[in-house]
Amino acid sequence: MPFLSQRKGFHNLFLSQNRAKTFFMLSLLGFGGEKMAWIEMIGLIGMLMLVGSWVPQTIETLRTKKCPLNMKFILIYFTASTLLTIYAYLPPRDWIFTALNGLAAFQSGVNLYVKLRYS
Repeated sequence: MPFLSQRKGFHNLFLSQNRAKTFFMLSLLGFGGEKMAWIEMIGLIGMLMLVGSWVPQTIETLRTKKCPLNMKFILIYFTASTLLTIYAYLPPRDWIFTALNGLAAFQSGVNLYVKLRYS
């Protein structure tokens, strides 16, 4: 399979608009060079499961406007996730670790906001 830049028309149509985002998404599908390594697939599945575990709590918190989680836990978790997101973004970048911690920080941030706002 030829590299993306060798395909006529394809390069101009997709990559010129939003090069990084498009290439990233296509690389996940196995286009544009190397296929996703099996170890990255394990990381992706783990990330989705870990972030997914926060979804029911976040939905319940938003629906009831009450967060039953301990305030110290939320603060520590939010701070740790934010710091790990920054760390994972620095070179060499690990997109799975960056996404995992960014989403975990966001979801714990929602719980922190509700806890502070409605308690």
